[in-house]
Amino acid sequence: MLIKGNWEESIYCRLTELIDKYQHQQQYVVFDWDNTCIINDIGEAVFNYQLRELAFDLTPEELGETLVKGIPAEPFNAKWANAEGQVLNAVVLAADIVSSYQALYQVGPPEEDWLVRAKETLAYQEFIAKFRFLYDAIGDSFSADISYPWVTYFLGGKTAEEIHYLVRKTLKTELVASLAYETWSSPRDYVSQSGSVSIQFKRGIRLIPEIQQLMRTFSEKGIKVYIVSASNREVILPFATSDKFGYGLPESQIYGMRLKEQGGKMLPELATGVAQTQGVGKTATIKESIEVMHQHRGPILVAGDSDGDVAMLSDFSDTEIALIINRHKAGKIGSLVESAVATSTTEGQRFFVQGRDEVMGEYRKASGSILLMP
Repeated sequence: MLIKGNWEESIYCRLTELIDKYQHQQQYVVFDWDNTCIINDIGEAVFNYQLRELAFDLTPEELGETLVKGIPAEPFNAKWANAEGQVLNAVVLAADIVSSYQALYQVGPPEEDWLVRAKETLAYQEFIAKFRFLYDAIGDSFSADISYPWVTYFLGGKTAEEIHYLVRKTLKTELVASLAYETWSSPRDYVSQSGSVSIQFKRGIRLIPEIQQLMRTFSEKGIKVYIVSASNREVILPFATSDKFGYGLPESQIYGMRLKEQGGKMLPELATGVAQTQGVGKTATIKESIEVMHQHRGPILVAGDSDGDVAMLSDFSDTEIALIINRHKAGKIGSLVESAVATSTTEGQRFFVQGRDEVMGEYRKASGSILLMP
């Protein structure tokens, strides 16, 4: 039986009806992962951990090539300026990031205290601030088919197990970290091409009991649960498949971005022959890899939170519940939320909006959300 928890009332009622209607009929449901099954984003959290702990396996030369891979050289959107108000681009930021990375290499051999000594340098402050700034600037200025794959490239040089270890280390930190904004700034007196920059980002990851119990209920009733995420699949796996974290899904039901492999290690390049699991690529993944196992039927429920989920939330005629986690975003997802709230009492409603409290890290019994502010 589905526990009511902090589900919005109409969503709880429809979920209960859906489970009763479709149990043990070889049906399935599809969830996005980041900011849908959890509070915040594990892909971003792993990237932040890599920066904080200098957990990269790329040489300075490889890093330099990867930083600008597929990124337009044109200026970013106007808000991505340095302290002097100059709008930046990927080329100048990449040059500074590589320069500081080389300086960190020269701190000394990777002995036990290398990281401690590296973190005491101005080069470290320069490296992490500008790298994180570049990530957000790319995401805000260019399309998702550019920005989403880009951040996964920095897992290059690692084996799948090394990525899983990185995720577990990240979760150990982020599940207990306060839900708050953190600020990184590059030193004003550090000689560079791009000048001083500053960036704010969210810390903390939280599990969502309502989603965990919903997934368990679906599974108990013979309704398969799939994840289709824009994060790297190897990043999702140790989180979504572990009983320790309360989700416990089979590996075969997890879909995400994939990198090419060579000699057991990831290359900073997307795997070929599979769709990018973002935007229309999520729909393509469902049609090409999941529908075929379910008599070519679409999912009866799809859940997501962003523009990257709009396609799969909208594209399947078999979907009876399109569940949107409300982050009060603009864009296409914002339009869907606005329409869903306006028609919330309409019979046969497809789109439903679930609110959350980002300060407390939990769902709330409403369609509106309380946002975490800087």
